[in-house]
Amino acid sequence: QFYATDCLDAFTMEPKTVNDLTQRTLLDIICTEDYSRGYVWKNDKTVRFEIKDRFALFAGPRLHNMASLYGQLDTTKNLRDFFTITDLRVKLLKPATGATMVDENNLSRYFYAISDIKVQGRCKCNLHANSCVFDKGKLGCECEHNTTGPDCSRCKRHYHGRAWSVGSYLPIPKGTANICIPSNQGPVHRANASSLGVANRNQARVCDNTMLRCQNGGTCHHHQRCHCAPGFMGVLCERARCQGPGECDDQLSGRAVLHHCPIGHHLFLSLVVISVVSLC
Repeated sequence: QFYATDCLDAFTMEPKTVNDLTQRTLLDIICTEDYSRGYVWKNDKTVRFEIKDRFALFAGPRLHNMASLYGQLDTTKNLRDFFTITDLRVKLLKPATGATMVDENNLSRYFYAISDIKVQGRCKCNLHANSCVFDKGKLGCECEHNTTGPDCSRCKRHYHGRAWSVGSYLPIPKGTANICIPSNQGPVHRANASSLGVANRNQARVCDNTMLRCQNGGTCHHHQRCHCAPGFMGVLCERARCQGPGECDDQLSGRAVLHHCPIGHHLFLSLVVISVVSLC
């Protein structure tokens, strides 16, 4: 996000505020003039990246509609990526002196600094961890669900009974853990269905109500097939229906970070608030 007293002059961008955004433009990078007055007092010295206001486009002004927010997080990769950070950079270009600047030579007499930066977030653990810890100078997830790796991105040894999958926020409110299962239970194969859609009864179970649960609100039919809810597809209803490669219906788009997680599910590292305080 860009901040300037004159967005057009500084960055050739039309000035906007987060209130100008819609669900379709939620991921837009904007330039705002709200925080760049020449002389400020107390809390006005705080610069924010208004994440919660973006969340409110799906969850409502007070973030009460968490189900909508979780659903958007679960089905829209671009939205998840937008709220995931690995490095944070704040670049100060020049003081916002406003009307007090009458000569560019005066700039040498101004000074400014950052006194504090606050970032609220959680580690990106693919919804397979509740916390993360420092180990040998690096931050790693304390993985659950028989997963392993710095961000729980693979199954443990001997737990490859089915392919690893990221956890799911759906169905609301408990979500789906997508646990890695022991290898001796055998892999889960795609059903060999007849023209009537009846699975081959000699194959291993495709779904059940414990380890191989249908995801995203789907129901298991005779351990052979998941009946998926509208908008989802796949052997275990694990994928949102997309119109084309990498492009899902905009109505299924959106994502946000919440204050409360479904049981057994955890959020990615998310930038909620950045406070940059300038001292004169």
